[in-house]
Amino acid sequence: MNYRCYRMNIIDLAQNILSYYNKGKTELDLDKDVILFLVDGLSIEQAKKIKKDFQTIETLNIPSTAPVITSLNLIKYPGDHGIYAWYSYSEIFKEVIAPVAYVSSLGPINTKKHLILEGFETIYQKIDAESYVFIPKEYSNSLYSQYVYYGAQRVGYLSLSEVIVSIRKITRKKGKKFIFIYYPKLDSLNHLYGPNSKQSIEEIKFLKYFINRLKKFKYNLIVTADHGFIELDTKKRIPIEVFKELDIEFVAGEQRNLFVKPKEDPNTIYEIFEKLKNELELDIVIEQLNKKAIKRLLGSYSDRVKHLIDSIFIQFKDNGFIDRGYNFLGDHGGASNIERKIPLIIY
Repeated sequence: MNYRCYRMNIIDLAQNILSYYNKGKTELDLDKDVILFLVDGLSIEQAKKIKKDFQTIETLNIPSTAPVITSLNLIKYPGDHGIYAWYSYSEIFKEVIAPVAYVSSLGPINTKKHLILEGFETIYQKIDAESYVFIPKEYSNSLYSQYVYYGAQRVGYLSLSEVIVSIRKITRKKGKKFIFIYYPKLDSLNHLYGPNSKQSIEEIKFLKYFINRLKKFKYNLIVTADHGFIELDTKKRIPIEVFKELDIEFVAGEQRNLFVKPKEDPNTIYEIFEKLKNELELDIVIEQLNKKAIKRLLGSYSDRVKHLIDSIFIQFKDNGFIDRGYNFLGDHGGASNIERKIPLIIY
């Protein structure tokens, strides 16, 4: 198969797959049914250990699992659905929650419906094919999974060997099929040990073997990621405690991006981060958001993100971070190309 440079992002990728099944048109080089294998946290450098030659595409401006997986499956930008970081402020609940885990500061949210995702259509409801989604068994039936994978047959797995056996059965069925596999283990290793660790390298060797097994099926296999990874520098650590004495409405975001909504004058936040920027020699974005800036950052604007107007957005370009006590050696969510560029490998 001949490869060309694809000028697209992760949402465009989903839209192209949908268009291929429904209209027979796509920018991708596809000629069979598709297996989309998303390896959480697979960086460009790590992907080179799987295949030497491949194209790269963009992920979202907030390169993090929660907004990317949601956007990929809904084919909507974070500005539309309102999940822009692992910890996002919700207009519905009027507080910062973790939408994927569906928990608030008080614990699990006990509603029968995922109130943030209610009303959105998924790619599986629109696609002209029988769809199958493979996700780890421990959250295959979570409320979040029920919504973002709605319209597909969800298959919870304990190991990738189960995935191979299940796909073998699926391929014997007649009719068009679309298969999505989500694999989060590399992301966990990259966080815990760092993306250049021996542990992550060994995991990639295993993934290469698994990909070679998937290639045996008569499908177009697409391998990609939700974000890349960067090694953290503990000398560029900012403790989360810097916000405790500030008069703020909420703090959303992660370790490499933050949305801080001040109750009054935002200059205090600016001054703190300008001081930290100089002291720690940080390369960071500090910006007060308006409607135009939110649309640029989150791809679109809706009432679901109107609370971000006048908030201060902070994002690291270098390997600094806000320390939330995770003891991570690797992370993502920043503004570096290492995190925002992702591999697109097509077999």
